[in-house]
Amino acid sequence: MSLILEQFDLAAEKFEFPVLDNYNVDLAQTRLLVFKDDHDWLVTFEVVGYFISGQTFTNDLYVFGNQIEKFGLSECYENVISECGSEKPFPFIDSNGNFELEPLSSVCFKIWREEIRLSPTVGMYREAGIDLADFSPTKFLRLISYLHSEKLWLKEEFIFNKLSLEPMELFYKTSEWHHNDVLVKPSEHEFFRQLSKAIEYGNVGLIPTGNVNTHWSNWATSSEE
Repeated sequence: MSLILEQFDLAAEKFEFPVLDNYNVDLAQTRLLVFKDDHDWLVTFEVVGYFISGQTFTNDLYVFGNQIEKFGLSECYENVISECGSEKPFPFIDSNGNFELEPLSSVCFKIWREEIRLSPTVGMYREAGIDLADFSPTKFLRLISYLHSEKLWLKEEFIFNKLSLEPMELFYKTSEWHHNDVLVKPSEHEFFRQLSKAIEYGNVGLIPTGNVNTHWSNWATSSEE
């Protein structure tokens, strides 16, 4: 078995491999990046979602590589989205623990440190595939993901600095792939087996592109069950 798949499996055994129907985090978007040079490789996953019990918007970073001392879940970045002009620890949550926003409320928020003003419309939600009934932080985040997905990711430079690694060339990037069910080892899953071969041989063409399932609509939404 390749080192890539070995790391994936070991992380999965410790629940440190991405789980897209995580009971604690409702998925909004996810991304896979692969970097490599002649000798080294780095695979990162980001999972942006709503951390239900923590009542905050998060980006969870998972890292794997031949120069990584601790592979698996690297960091859970909280408050990816925050309120403008507010230091509240739980964005858009009132003192009773309830979500304050209505679906069509005009709102000012920050993604990381960038301030954004939004006046949602019914059409925006319709285009994003979001039902307005039982509006929740998860649905709010999924609208933001639809409108501003690129802003929610970590910067590549930030990731390399965080890991104390020299930058490598981007080999592969996608937000659409076929992710494994939690009961299936990554090493037994076709997409990750082919991804491992692609990295080993330096051939992106080996990576499957069909049967994608990484959109949030394919996974359970725990906060609304």
